[in-house]
Amino acid sequence: MPRPNARKWRAVLVGLVVSAVSIFVLARRVDGHALVHAFATASIPILSLCLLTRAVAFVCMAMRSRVLFRRFGDWSLPLFLRAHLIGFGGNVVLPFRLGELLRVRELSRGSGVSAASCLGETVVERALDSLWLLVLVITLPWLVALDLHLSTSLWLIFAAILCALALSAWLGSRPRSLLPLIRRIGRWLGPRAQSWLEGATEGLVHGLSVIGSPTRFLLGSLWTLAYWASSAVSVAIWLWAFGLHLPWYAAPTVVAFLALGAALPAAPGYIGTYDLFAVSGLALFGVGPTEATAVAITGHFVSTVPATLVALLLFFRPIASGYSTGDELPTESIRNPN
Repeated sequence: MPRPNARKWRAVLVGLVVSAVSIFVLARRVDGHALVHAFATASIPILSLCLLTRAVAFVCMAMRSRVLFRRFGDWSLPLFLRAHLIGFGGNVVLPFRLGELLRVRELSRGSGVSAASCLGETVVERALDSLWLLVLVITLPWLVALDLHLSTSLWLIFAAILCALALSAWLGSRPRSLLPLIRRIGRWLGPRAQSWLEGATEGLVHGLSVIGSPTRFLLGSLWTLAYWASSAVSVAIWLWAFGLHLPWYAAPTVVAFLALGAALPAAPGYIGTYDLFAVSGLALFGVGPTEATAVAITGHFVSTVPATLVALLLFFRPIASGYSTGDELPTESIRNPN
């Protein structure tokens, strides 16, 4: 049986290979001179708006963490914002997604809550992200296929969001009720698909069961929705900066592609895979490979580099005191609740 270190380095090698193949596929599709010209068409003032939308996205993630963390106590927003930025920067520059561990460390140091409890909070957040990504993936094909008018589409999305919020509240009170349904669906997909689906659902149910409060679940879902919406606005700004006039649902479609691509092993910073999946999403709307590659690379840069620079500054700056709002539980009672 391979040792843990061997498995880790094997995962790094697989990620590097996947990124290299993605870059190769992109390079074969584009002409270098045309790509440089496509970059030159981008509007820098418009692209700078992405700094605002990315800031909003991080605030949404931090607010979600603060809501979910209230089962331990109440801490101010800067603690969670710092932790998310450092975690994001760590995922960009380090292998093995070590940014998640850096985020856990920052939360634990700033709050006094045990690292294991902080890690459980990240599991909950991944469960909420998976739930809303599922809503996105289910809703978008209908919008693309039917090409509905904006007003009709908005009503459809509004109905989907209400259904998802109702499902969130229901799952928040009885998360294990999802398992029998998934098992029935899995029987039609074959043994291997059934095993994978049940395993993924078990992880989702475990994350949801940690929340313990339907109200907290609902608030966490709303902040998750706000995060995904701000990500879609960022992609819409990329398209606007390059003068692309696509249907309004092109941006959330690209976001869904990017989220699915992030699940693949890749080099640090999602080099190659991020761009390939963005290009694939834009291809659905008739954007040529050269222009789509320029949009993807530019969007990748503005979405990662500024936030990573801020993360590095925060990482080398000592953690600030005064995060507490005075309502948190004693640390020992958190670590030993019984």
